[in-house]
Amino acid sequence: IACMNQDKCIPLRYICDEDDDCNDDNDEDDELCQAWSNDDCERGSAMCQRLGNSFCTSIVSYCDYQDPPCEGNLDPRI
Repeated sequence: IACMNQDKCIPLRYICDEDDDCNDDNDEDDELCQAWSNDDCERGSAMCQRLGNSFCTSIVSYCDYQDPPCEGNLDPRI
C-alpha cells in the first residue's frame, strides 16, 4: 500500500498495527482501521458493504479494481 504523503510503500499487514509506518500516522487512521478491520473475514480479506449487502473482499484485489467494490470514501492509497 502506498503512503499518501511520501513516496513509500508498506506491506498490508502494517496497516492498523499501532505502529506509524508511514511516518505521518496515515496507516493508523481511525476510519481506515475501522474499514479494514473485521473478525468475519479470512486473513487478507476485509468486510465490504455495497448496496446494502456485506461481503468479504480480498485486500490485495481491492487495490486493482477500477470501480472499488466497497461503498465509502476509502482510498486504496493511504
